[in-house]
Amino acid sequence: MGKFDHIIIVTDMDGTFLDSTGRPVEKNIRAVEAFCREGGHFTFSTGRMHGDFALRMPELLPLANLPAILVNGSYLYDFATKTVIEADYFDCTLARELNALVKRDYPGVGLRITTSTGFLTESVTDLIARDMRGMMDIVEVRGAETWDGGLYYKAVARGEADVLLRLRADAETRWPGALAITRSGARTLEFMPAGISKATRLPRLRELCTVDGKPPVLYAAGDFENDFEMLSAADVAVCPTNALPAIREICDLSPASNDEGVIAALIELLGK
Repeated sequence: MGKFDHIIIVTDMDGTFLDSTGRPVEKNIRAVEAFCREGGHFTFSTGRMHGDFALRMPELLPLANLPAILVNGSYLYDFATKTVIEADYFDCTLARELNALVKRDYPGVGLRITTSTGFLTESVTDLIARDMRGMMDIVEVRGAETWDGGLYYKAVARGEADVLLRLRADAETRWPGALAITRSGARTLEFMPAGISKATRLPRLRELCTVDGKPPVLYAAGDFENDFEMLSAADVAVCPTNALPAIREICDLSPASNDEGVIAALIELLGK
């Protein structure tokens, strides 16, 4: 029996587990390894898909001893067995309609679709090219008229913040109740099926870690709007000190910035 047997830590990556340059913080890695040796349950909850994660951060995969929450809650993924455990999909017709809206009324915005095998777009804008740096092997460029029923998870719009605010309002008016729309950054707007968020998969993780009818204590960590539902659903909500103000307001703990190693700081508090 370890001292962390009945604790789950679920953490966002960008802006939380990773530093401000998008790289892992070494003290977070060492702390998570120690946490898991003492029976703790740990995983990631991110807007990334599994191919993206595996290409960019392969060294982090062994840290997760639970399935990861990927694409903002669209599915759970077990990196050990390379298996999708449960998933919700984005309607391909809606993906085409959203793409048409962006092309017609928001020409400075780039749109990409996250699929089961990578990413799909009609054209690679400068922002999309930056996002996809090192991953162009899993980016498919083809006309939206051919987007016809693959396993799509979400759409991501990249552009100027004020333009994305208008796009968000437009989409909410055009497709009321059909979309879950959230920001994962000032210049990134994400569209998932209605009802999907990072909180969607938390009950399954709790179930996996419940022993003899005793549920675990779930700590969730995040920094931006797309973490709001997950933090609200956790037993204890944690954020970096430099998180979005609206996120700081709902959190129970804010022990360090993401550059200082907020997850390491959390584990240190749990060990006291």
